[in-house]
Amino acid sequence: MQSVVVPALWCLRDFFEIVSTYSRRGNSIPFFDNSFTTSATSDLTTLDFKKIDIIILAVTLTEVPNVLKELVRYEVGHATLLLDTPVLRPEHLFAQKLFKRFGEVRVSEDTIALPPLLLAKKVIAEEGLGAIKNMYFFHNGYKYHALAGLKTLAAGSIRSVRSRSFPGGLMRKDIVFSAGTRAIMTEPHTYDVGRFLVECERGSIADYSVPGGRLIGYELAQGTYRNLTLDGVSLPESELDRRYKEIISEDLYEKSTIHGLKIRAMMDLLRSAADHTPDFAYAPKSALSDWFAIALCEKLGWTIVL
Repeated sequence: MQSVVVPALWCLRDFFEIVSTYSRRGNSIPFFDNSFTTSATSDLTTLDFKKIDIIILAVTLTEVPNVLKELVRYEVGHATLLLDTPVLRPEHLFAQKLFKRFGEVRVSEDTIALPPLLLAKKVIAEEGLGAIKNMYFFHNGYKYHALAGLKTLAAGSIRSVRSRSFPGGLMRKDIVFSAGTRAIMTEPHTYDVGRFLVECERGSIADYSVPGGRLIGYELAQGTYRNLTLDGVSLPESELDRRYKEIISEDLYEKSTIHGLKIRAMMDLLRSAADHTPDFAYAPKSALSDWFAIALCEKLGWTIVL
């Protein structure tokens, strides 16, 4: 909440109002050199849920069922619920029945809206690079988050995942998608050096220099993401890009390139959820299926998804 969600909402303050934050202690949290402080409560009865359109649940996985049980005591039948990946622990799957008590439930997986992945997808489609054949995430994301990003590019469902371990804590996952697209994901994730490459029928695109490929770059200020470049040229900015650049300063809870990208991605997720558009609508069932595929392949070495 501190590193991504609240900064994204602050960028969208003309569209959203943070009614309150809830925590056991009811702590208020200052942001942006104390120019904004969240109101907080430890008592849900003080909130008028009829006036709340979006509820963002960001707690530890073990607490999700308990918080859901608490929330459904109130008038939430019209509200959109946003849950963190990977949604629920296996032993808590029974809590899915509570989802139907909300107007809509989405997974707030910011990886599916990361600006460089969206740009890669756009370039591939608009510049005739053809079908994606192979994708590589080199230490570029953590397990199910990285898998969600790969699915965004592949535009297909998972067919199989193979996992292998190597000395030094290194892991490699070989993934096959429904359209025949293949992906290799190496772990552990190390965002400051992580990179991705997408090979297509008639070219490639990556966020590092590849001979003959299109190059996605990052404009930074004091380590904070500001804008993307394509082959060294700054990209035109959308309305949300301008809002992000004008409002986000270096005074962030976590200051890094990836957290700037995540804030910008969360802005898209929030606008999509508020407008009930299908863009970035990651269903809990899909997120759970993806997570179980990862968990099973790490335990068994291989997972086939039917």
